Amino acid sequence: MAYKIREGVILRQVCGEWLIIAAGDAANHCTYVRQVNETLAFYWKLLAEGCTSEQMVSRATEKFEVTENQAKEDVNQLINQLIHMKYLITDNETEKLLRQEKKSTIDSVGEKP
Repeated sequence: MAYKIREGVILRQVCGEWLIIAAGDAANHCTYVRQVNETLAFYWKLLAEGCTSEQMVSRATEKFEVTENQAKEDVNQLINQLIHMKYLITDNETEKLLRQEKKSTIDSVGEKP
């Protein structure tokens, strides 16, 4: 399954610390700033590249000395945490957001000046 980082949420390194920062509308949905470790930053960058969970597992087994099963468990746990914290959205949520944006655009076009 593919996942999408919520629009407005970014990863930045500040003074040697990795931070996930929710800006704009994203701050209404998730914690504004969260400090994360190097491992989560690695996975976040993979998500930002558009990697699927399967690709993340493959890259994790290359980078860290873990088995494929351990990497799968870690990736699934991380993804579920990020979804729960609302930093990530799933394909279904992305579809729903696109429909809402399209409806909003159509509604605004139909409004009288």
